[in-house]
Amino acid sequence: MSDTSACILDNLAEPTAKSATSAPYETCPFDAADLAKHGIDVSKCVWTEILPKNLRGLLLTHVSSLKSNKSFVPTIHNTEASLAQQLLGEDEGPTSRVHLRVGLGVYSFEWEGSQMHVVHQRRGPIVGTSCGPAAWDNVVLLCEGQGGKEATNSLLNVLISEEEKTKGSEFTIFRWNVKYGYWNRVARKTARSLDSVVLPSETKDKLVNDLDN
Repeated sequence: MSDTSACILDNLAEPTAKSATSAPYETCPFDAADLAKHGIDVSKCVWTEILPKNLRGLLLTHVSSLKSNKSFVPTIHNTEASLAQQLLGEDEGPTSRVHLRVGLGVYSFEWEGSQMHVVHQRRGPIVGTSCGPAAWDNVVLLCEGQGGKEATNSLLNVLISEEEKTKGSEFTIFRWNVKYGYWNRVARKTARSLDSVVLPSETKDKLVNDLDN
């Protein structure tokens, strides 16, 4: 199974009442009746459950710019901590900056002429994990109309491409998360000129040649 999967239903049956002991989501990552309360007809949508943690973060960051948002969670962006702090995962220190990223809820926006909806939801019970108490949550991206799969793929690819872009005066530092197996972006740093790098001439020339090649 791929990290993201899209599906479409032509004829969605009316939601049936759920028993008190059954899980509300089994073959579908959301509750169609609940989304209908937000004016979303899932029978006209293609949806993609966003599973990769980094892609989920990029999507939620994108949605955070919507002016209609009312639900947020704080995240810390470290732009000035030393390289040693970033690589060793030490405390960010007083130069950290808090940013508000979108929290739980249903959010709508347009992308390349297509109406998109992002569902960020949580349901209990709270359970113990290797990272402390946690409740199950997921993020689902829905796109209305024809060409929904292509529009969804376009949005996700643009988010990844924008994340990987660097300015001429900046570079991005990533740290490999061994436990969960992904590259975590820890900071963007302003590049130094080569003239400010103090190294033995032979070592510096070798490094520069490697970069040029």
